[in-house]
Amino acid sequence: MVRVVSISMLAVLAAACVPQEGYSGINDRDTAYTCDEIIKLDLMGMNAADIDPDLLPEKTRIVKPGMMVTMDHIPTRFNLIVDDDGAITRWYCG
Repeated sequence: MVRVVSISMLAVLAAACVPQEGYSGINDRDTAYTCDEIIKLDLMGMNAADIDPDLLPEKTRIVKPGMMVTMDHIPTRFNLIVDDDGAITRWYCG
């Protein structure tokens, strides 16, 4: 009986830890992210316009399809790659 209750409680706790689909939590803070912090968030499919610009790292660029960008590597620069609708398809530092 104790095992059944323990396994049930474990399943409930595990389900509570699963983030809601489409929710990254990016806007849930007061200070800007560093590139090392923001890179860990799940931004796939999120619209770049929905992100509070004040929370993005200081050196952030949003790269749209066909847009020309420099190839220099700046480790603290945050790059958001978006599709034609503004949905994020990739993100990286550099």
